[in-house]
Amino acid sequence: MTVKEIIMTITGAAIFSFLVITVWGKLVNLFGAIGGFIAAMIIPGTMWIINHGVNNHLIKQSGTVWIDMAWAVGIGVCISSKIQGGKMTKAKNTLFAAILSGIIGGYILTF
Repeated sequence: MTVKEIIMTITGAAIFSFLVITVWGKLVNLFGAIGGFIAAMIIPGTMWIINHGVNNHLIKQSGTVWIDMAWAVGIGVCISSKIQGGKMTKAKNTLFAAILSGIIGGYILTF
């Protein structure tokens, strides 16, 4: 990857994380569960198109390893929570479940 591609990939990941952190919670607070569904339909889909679906997309991948935007938002939310004083030990069960399900999903995709 070139330096430009690395910067574009980091930018695309940061924009997605920023939107999830700032917009998703506000939609849930305003509209309840329906707001969560609206956020789930709008934010990831729009960011997928920007990051992967257009000719000049932001996220560049090289090699045969396939990593999608879930890593970007996971890392972004984790960093944001840590900056705000959150404890990683409280999220250990969620992190374990996310890692385990990612491994299982990757294994299934190999078939």
